[in-house]
Amino acid sequence: MVRHQDEQALKQYAAGDTRAFDQLYGKYRDLLYGYLVKSCSDRELADEMFQDVWLRVIKNASRYESRGKFRQWLFSVAHNVVVDHHRRNKHKFEEITELASDSSFESQEIGSRISQAIKTLPFEQRQAFHLREQLGCSIRGISEIQACTEEAAKSRIRYAYSRLRQQLKDLL
Repeated sequence: MVRHQDEQALKQYAAGDTRAFDQLYGKYRDLLYGYLVKSCSDRELADEMFQDVWLRVIKNASRYESRGKFRQWLFSVAHNVVVDHHRRNKHKFEEITELASDSSFESQEIGSRISQAIKTLPFEQRQAFHLREQLGCSIRGISEIQACTEEAAKSRIRYAYSRLRQQLKDLL
């Protein structure tokens, strides 16, 4: 089972096996980095957050309790890093979001329009949308990662899709 392999690898790493960490890092590196880039739309910042997430994984490896999947735990850590950054830089984030929503999309490709529409979603909706669409997380997984109820996760997904449909109705 993949779940047990990831958990076992983390336990092995906590016991001193650095190859086990390399295995987890290799498996989740691209997925995690993609999630962070989409979360902040700034590669330099995503690089910093990426390092922060892995440092937290390293720091907490010996305390990891296998109540859920390692993947969900890893993305919960990532989500918390993004939320922490968002709280520290709320004003800057709002300005970027406002600029994205004010941009003219007439001459851009459809993919660019969709990306821009996603950037205008409220923070928690955008995170839930990325977890669902890019990572294939279940509602339960999203609720665990975002530390909210399953109903809240469903609402975030529903509102995200609704807003995107509204913003992109001329493409549908």
